[in-house]
Parts: sequence; structure tokens; C-alpha cells
Amino acid sequence: MTFGMFDDPVIDDEALREKKEKDARKCRAQELDDLKTVLRYAQGRRLLWRIMMRCNPFANPYNKDPTATAYNCGLQSVGRWLFGELHEAKAGSFDQMRNEYEAAQGQKNKEETDDDL
Repeated sequence: MTFGMFDDPVIDDEALREKKEKDARKCRAQELDDLKTVLRYAQGRRLLWRIMMRCNPFANPYNKDPTATAYNCGLQSVGRWLFGELHEAKAGSFDQMRNEYEAAQGQKNKEETDDDL
């Protein structure tokens, strides 16, 4: 029995591994491009900020109720994942979103104060 170059299982496995790695890199690049597109728009940044704040990634997750603690830890896991994705897609995007949120809150507070006068 003779083996040709494409019959060798070692070569086939290596070629398959390389193809899978290439496909994974391409998929990851698309994911980051998608997130960069969302980050280009104020509406997208506001939505991502709301999700981040709902996940409460920087708070203490512990509660007297172990079920609530588990729930909070799950939310934080998502928030921390999103934080990492934001940083990888566009460094500084979290700071930009925070600054935009704080500016909007300041404007809202100013309008409420002006309404009281």
C-alpha cells in the first residue's frame, strides 16, 4: 500500500488544523468588526453602556442569599466578557461611553434644575 501526499493522516491533520485556525481568525475578525461598527454610533454605545451597567461588572456580587450571589456572578461574567470585547475592538471605548453617559446625566440634571426655577 502506498500513500500519496494527501493520504498521510499527519499532513491531513495539520492541514485541517491550519484551516480551522484560519477560519477561527476570520470569524474573530468579523466579530470585532461588527463591534467596531456598533461603537461608531452613539445609539450603539448607549445600548452597550446600558448592558454593561445592568451586568454591574465592577460591584461586589455577594449577597446573603446564595442564589442571588450566583445570579450576580453570572451577570458580572457577561459584563466582564463585554468589557474585554470592547477593549479588544476599540481601546478606550469604555471610557468614551462612560464620559458620554456622565455628560448626558449632567445635561439631564441641569435641565431638571432649570425646570425647578
